[in-house]
Amino acid sequence: MKKTIVITLCALTLIITSLVWWFSDTQVIKRQTHELAHVLSVDRSDGKTRRAHKNQRFANLLAASASCRVDTPHYQTELHHTDLVSAHHMLVHSCQSSSATPTDIHISTPDRHRSTVTADLDLTVTEKEGTRHHETCRAVLLWQKNAQGQWKLHTIDVIAR
Repeated sequence: MKKTIVITLCALTLIITSLVWWFSDTQVIKRQTHELAHVLSVDRSDGKTRRAHKNQRFANLLAASASCRVDTPHYQTELHHTDLVSAHHMLVHSCQSSSATPTDIHISTPDRHRSTVTADLDLTVTEKEGTRHHETCRAVLLWQKNAQGQWKLHTIDVIAR
């Protein structure tokens, strides 16, 4: 009887510890950041429906006041929420394929409502006619928790490395 109670308590402790870790702010931010890279990546075999779904998922990651600044040798711009969603829509529907690969990810969470992610980012876009563009840059993402407790992307800075 005591052995069963001890095993049950150990299993329950392991489950609770795993859940606390899985839903910790750092793990949620890490998953959201990888989701962002996933929706920025388009496979040439992705159909229109999958591409549209990626655009919807991209929009769901953004805060209503989201902004983006891009400063690379081949492209400079500033975009806000609606323009970001439109630019992503144009990207996923007008390219043959795209790839966003984050590496060297660092997450800093100074408080329970803000988190900054810095990562190296390899971006590759292949246009429909086959022209390929590649950029290696540094991305700085500011995630903020909204009133509903969801982490949303507030600021994106993409700069040349």
